[in-house]
Amino acid sequence: MRVLELEKGIEAGHLPYLEKDVRNFLQFQCSVGNENDASDVLKLCKSLKDIDDAFQYDFTMDDNNKLEHIIWVFGDSIRAYEAFGDVVVFDTTYRINRYDMPLGLWVGIDNHGNSIFFGCVLLRDEKIPSFRWALKVGVAVNIRNQAGEEARMRQKYHNPQIRTSFPIEEHAANILTPYAFQLLQHEIELSSKYAATKIDIDSYIVRYHTKLDGGRLVSLIKEKDEESIHCSCREFEFCGILCRHAIQVLLKNDYFCLPEKYLPSRWRQESSLIPKSSHIINCNDNSSIEFRPMMQCLEVETLKTKDRVVVATKELEQVIELVKKMLGVPKQTIDLESDVRDGDDDDDCDIENPITSKTKGRPKGSRPKGGVEVAKKPRRCHFPNCGGTNHDSRNCPNKRKKVSLLSSQSPNK
Repeated sequence: MRVLELEKGIEAGHLPYLEKDVRNFLQFQCSVGNENDASDVLKLCKSLKDIDDAFQYDFTMDDNNKLEHIIWVFGDSIRAYEAFGDVVVFDTTYRINRYDMPLGLWVGIDNHGNSIFFGCVLLRDEKIPSFRWALKVGVAVNIRNQAGEEARMRQKYHNPQIRTSFPIEEHAANILTPYAFQLLQHEIELSSKYAATKIDIDSYIVRYHTKLDGGRLVSLIKEKDEESIHCSCREFEFCGILCRHAIQVLLKNDYFCLPEKYLPSRWRQESSLIPKSSHIINCNDNSSIEFRPMMQCLEVETLKTKDRVVVATKELEQVIELVKKMLGVPKQTIDLESDVRDGDDDDDCDIENPITSKTKGRPKGSRPKGGVEVAKKPRRCHFPNCGGTNHDSRNCPNKRKKVSLLSSQSPNK
């Protein structure tokens, strides 16, 4: 409700309707025009396929021609999965649609540290065959990763601060994204607080400078074709960022840059990873994403002095007037009202709505009563000649009738 009040620009409590009215309206809308939900979803998928040739989807039907499972995917997500699919989390949500179908999501993390969707599927139930189908089809879904696009544009204006005198840090700053470089930079700074002691030809014990025992075992193997370094903390194997112990050993051996294999592609600057798709953000070449970092930079620089505020305000007013006079660009629309039997495989759209799924957990409805509640006897009225249940003598209907009758027969009336 507060969001609606803010959008209308009015004070709290002054809307012409209540929260209950909003809930009733939403419930009513959920029950209107739902006869063709399944076919509408397939029409939407076909329309998206016309707009984006890389878009793909798949679904199954049961013996009664009802929608069973459906999965959909954008081309950007496939490329994102190829680059960042080394870490994937799968989870399901419950009862977020009118058919109670579990929504399964594959989620990962990109090279800027932002969460991204790798997959999205609606399932009939939570049985093994359903999950087996989802994993078999198992493609990634792109939810137009706007956070990743914005991070890419911020990278253009990012000038990393070098905090140490180690060439390793400067070398990594030119390769890694700001997010990954910040993690590695932290390890480089802490490495100066550790001491590496050589124990044999290719092994070291790395300890914190105040400790005399314990520590991590680091092995540095130098071969003709390849160099490798391994630490017992296994941080690189876990997150892809080289640990402080390994960095200290490299510094001890006069390394001026990290070996290429320890600058993994999933943490490198995004320009070398995923080609920009032509259909992201309404096919406008990411201009809206590029615009935000520029405005943020303008705001920071403008607010430094009053003179800058005056100049920027005057120039922005002229730019706004110029933009308002420009002709608008028509938006791409998806037609869901057209007849579904226009293509060669239109029989796919001749499908019935799915049945309501029976998921895990307590069914909808009243809360199950406990033993005390079940054993509790119903209230019984002790008013003379009543003996009814579910009320007592305080609110007995017979008592009210008698009191009303006596009041009408009172001589004082």
